[in-house]
Amino acid sequence: MGLVFLVFGVLSIYLPISASKFFLIGAPGFALLAAEGLRRAIDYAGYPELRRTVSHLSDTRSQFSAFRKALKPRHVVILLVVVGLLLPNIWISIDAGIPGNTKTQLGEQVYNTLPPGLRPTSSSAAQNIFGAAGTELDTPNQYDSALYSWLGSQDHQLPFQDRPAFISWWDYGFQEMDQGQHPVVADNFQNGIDPGGQFLLAQNESIAIGVLTTALLFAEMTKTGGQTLPPALSATLERDGINVAELTHLLVDTSADFRTVVNNPGKYLPVNPSTMTLDNAMYFAVSYFLADSLPLSGVAQVYND
Repeated sequence: MGLVFLVFGVLSIYLPISASKFFLIGAPGFALLAAEGLRRAIDYAGYPELRRTVSHLSDTRSQFSAFRKALKPRHVVILLVVVGLLLPNIWISIDAGIPGNTKTQLGEQVYNTLPPGLRPTSSSAAQNIFGAAGTELDTPNQYDSALYSWLGSQDHQLPFQDRPAFISWWDYGFQEMDQGQHPVVADNFQNGIDPGGQFLLAQNESIAIGVLTTALLFAEMTKTGGQTLPPALSATLERDGINVAELTHLLVDTSADFRTVVNNPGKYLPVNPSTMTLDNAMYFAVSYFLADSLPLSGVAQVYND
């Protein structure tokens, strides 16, 4: 049993370190490890023995004298450690349980109930009593909840799987699927942040479809060693009206794509050269190239092909 507890505790620590999404999973492990540590500390301090030392004495003076003689520095130190661990954890647990959009109001109530001598002197103290942890609670009048409610009222005549899909960032996709009642593509984009960000920031539908098409074209190019597209695909793209030689150059020479995007902010979105990746530049260049070469229906045809 001890080994199971140890493995569970180690995993509960490792998973939140590897990804913040695992904090909820790690919470029980943190709590159990902390509780076991406190239990062992209390056992080491010998509080039961301290109690037994005075319990058999009848008068208060004798009990106090025996207690003072039996009290060791470790009793005081461990008590201070336990209190020092419990108080901030209790406070932050209360803080985390309060929705973010009500923290300021409740903080002002706490501030006003404190005696004047205990109130912080900072002008913003009332607003900062809570806010160290927690998240906001969605209300129906917030823009995202209103959006999902509207989306959930659309396309009822279609089966769920045939409704237009929604691309979203991570947890919001799960919320949309529940409230918006539409299929969703939700990713944390840790490995696909370039196409994910490009799609979400696309300036029109042609560019958005071009981003998805670029991802497929890049995957096809890796099958031939990363320098050319498969011959059959090249022939199909030629029939669709694409200059395959120029497209291939954009897919291969990402350094040239980078220079093109950075030097043409009027055509592409203004970018920060110090943070833009070569892959990001490629998605910029290829998606805009497709949108410039073909109408929306043509870009959609390339994607379907």
